[in-house]
Amino acid sequence: MDLHKAIQYAQVVDAAYAVPPAHTANAAGQVITISLGTTSTAYDVITTLYASDLATDINPRRGTTPVSIGLILQAAATDEAVIALRGTEGIHEWLHDAAFLLVKCPFLPGAGRTEDGFTAMYGSLTTGLAAGSPTVAQALTGR
Repeated sequence: MDLHKAIQYAQVVDAAYAVPPAHTANAAGQVITISLGTTSTAYDVITTLYASDLATDINPRRGTTPVSIGLILQAAATDEAVIALRGTEGIHEWLHDAAFLLVKCPFLPGAGRTEDGFTAMYGSLTTGLAAGSPTVAQALTGR
């Protein structure tokens, strides 16, 4: 991957961070323009991604409310699809991250281990807030 593309993707992730976790309105239909130097790329937001936020020892009820955690976007000019997930947000998540535990990756046999909080969040990742909304893993694999 070239440096220009890596910076462009970092800016897309920054757009996901710009959505406050408690803002659960779907951003579908919005356009996000990423600029680098003299070039710009317009991305159409296909959907907001939601997940159960990380529960912590300090705030155990936090994991029961879905939050906005990312976006699925598509470049208008090239049809390139991008999934952008925000990372750790706020002191409670940083404290949880500091005590990470590795678990066997349940999504891909032989893939090694992942951090338990990320694994739980990824497993709860959906394309909507309604009960029965498909998980992102289901949407990507067509299951």
